[in-house]
Amino acid sequence: MVQDSFTELSNYFVTNIEVGYEKMKQHRINANKGKYYSKRPNIIGRCREIDCNNPAIYSHSISKKAVLKNLASNGFVYTPSIVKDGIIMDSIGIKTQASVFPGFCKSHDAEFFSELDKTDNCEYSVKFFQQLVYRTVTREIFVKERSIRYSECMLDELEKGFQKT
Repeated sequence: MVQDSFTELSNYFVTNIEVGYEKMKQHRINANKGKYYSKRPNIIGRCREIDCNNPAIYSHSISKKAVLKNLASNGFVYTPSIVKDGIIMDSIGIKTQASVFPGFCKSHDAEFFSELDKTDNCEYSVKFFQQLVYRTVTREIFVKERSIRYSECMLDELEKGFQKT
């Protein structure tokens, strides 16, 4: 009888410890995910052009002048967001949030993507597609680097939690 009570009590504590740990882990995951996966990244850094030490600006992976302004309603476009109950559509500003990533400094952004950002572009030249590919690849590199930072942060947090237990 005492053994059954002890087993029942130990099972209760183990279950509550596991539930508490899972809640703590999920809270940390969500807090860190927000830091690394916000619509507008907080980490700026320097220009991605070799030998340029100027601070990066929020470059648009989709041209604000040529595309986003045409899609926007009152300066906002819609983007899907994952929430607890599924996916919802949020409106975000095209000036500071839509498709931005810390890419290049102001002068390099203007220089490298002059063809892409023309508002009256009716013909798509080879230069246009080269710039489009360059901007897209640069953004994907940023996304992969951000995922690596997030993964490293999560591994550190999990290791700290494991060491405490």
